[in-house]
Amino acid sequence: MIELLEKEYIVIHHTGIKNSNENSFLVWESIKKFHQIKYKEKFPWYIADYHFGISKDLRVFNGNSIEYPCFHSGDNNINFKSIAVTFLGNFDEELLDKKQFDLGVLMISDLVKRFNIKYEKILKHCEIVNTSCPGNNFPFEELKKEIISNVKDESKKESIIL
Repeated sequence: MIELLEKEYIVIHHTGIKNSNENSFLVWESIKKFHQIKYKEKFPWYIADYHFGISKDLRVFNGNSIEYPCFHSGDNNINFKSIAVTFLGNFDEELLDKKQFDLGVLMISDLVKRFNIKYEKILKHCEIVNTSCPGNNFPFEELKKEIISNVKDESKKESIIL
């Protein structure tokens, strides 16, 4: 297996699939199946192009193990040194739900603390390649501001990621 190098980046994505409370599990399973088919010959261990997925119905889905890379960014230098987090939804067409946003802040804050990620290394996918991902309506600057505030709050020390 290929091992992930030291984690330097967190890259934020959206799935580009319009979100629904009723089908987030099915959406996640179809994403995984698509990615597994795409890479099964070369990387039989591969699960998904993301390490984590965050849904509107407040589920956190696991993709590839954090120890292994995801081929998510379009830049292998970044892929091997990053954690890929996707928000289920199409944020070119819809707005991010507040509760989904808040769960994302907690999740990403925990990753920042655990892996000592610098704030400037939290990137939108569109900062790496020519895409709109994580969507034109995605509140990225607000997300980063909340993560910075959350990480600086020493009272929030417990990890939410097992």
